[in-house]
Amino acid sequence: MRPILPYALLMGSIIAMWLPVSLFTKNFKLSHLLLLLAAAAGLIYEILDLTGLATVMTVIIVLLLRNRIDNNALFITITFIVSVLFFLHRLPGFNNYLFIPATVISKNGIPYAMRLNFDKALAGFFILNFYDELARGVKPWLEIIKAAALTGVPTITAAVTLALALGYIRFEPKTVSFLPIWMAVNLLFVCVPEEAFFRRLIQGNLSRKLNFKGGKIAALFVASFIFGLGHYGGGLRYALIATVAGIGYGFAYHKTQRIETGILVHFALNLVHICFFTYPALSSAF
Repeated sequence: MRPILPYALLMGSIIAMWLPVSLFTKNFKLSHLLLLLAAAAGLIYEILDLTGLATVMTVIIVLLLRNRIDNNALFITITFIVSVLFFLHRLPGFNNYLFIPATVISKNGIPYAMRLNFDKALAGFFILNFYDELARGVKPWLEIIKAAALTGVPTITAAVTLALALGYIRFEPKTVSFLPIWMAVNLLFVCVPEEAFFRRLIQGNLSRKLNFKGGKIAALFVASFIFGLGHYGGGLRYALIATVAGIGYGFAYHKTQRIETGILVHFALNLVHICFFTYPALSSAF
């Protein structure tokens, strides 16, 4: 039986971050409760073991104490290291479910598999909840959507053009039977945690620490380079494409100081990729 419940609750916990709803105490949010329920369901469905449950509990406890924690270099470094371990699935306690086994969805493309990564999503959940700078209300969202459109078009154009030039993909419009679930998973379990980590944790903190002319732009490029490096597992061409895309995501965040702008641009590029081009990549690129 597919473990729908724990992942549905995990998705709900991520969405609930944008809802300013407190329960019991000011710092205990609806998103925290849903995460705890997701972890409990994950334990039942064997997505988590007791170690994974303890990790989730630790995340919640730190979030409850966040007003007493300084956002200093030590905290940022620890968060960076733990997040990397989450992203690389190196921390014990998580048995991420393979929702779609490896299958070829593009002619001459490499097989694609979709795994639901509880640990990676947890990293994004922690970062965004800790800094709590999410947009709430109609006005900021209208500004975010406008900025995402203005930065998204050149970002998508640049990344796709480079990918085509490097022979990484080719134009291949198609229908994807699992597109709705892919969209939910890609938005909440890929774009949200990656933008939280690369843009808010790295670029956001660096831009605040580099107090000199051009410091914010330097932070943008450092975060983009690290973003590209994080995709090196897909080859040098993929890393270069990701770096260019990361510059676009970083610029979107830089212009608005809203993580949602980067998330929307990131998601839009991924959606264009799967719908209109070889996905995930041409086999000849490897």
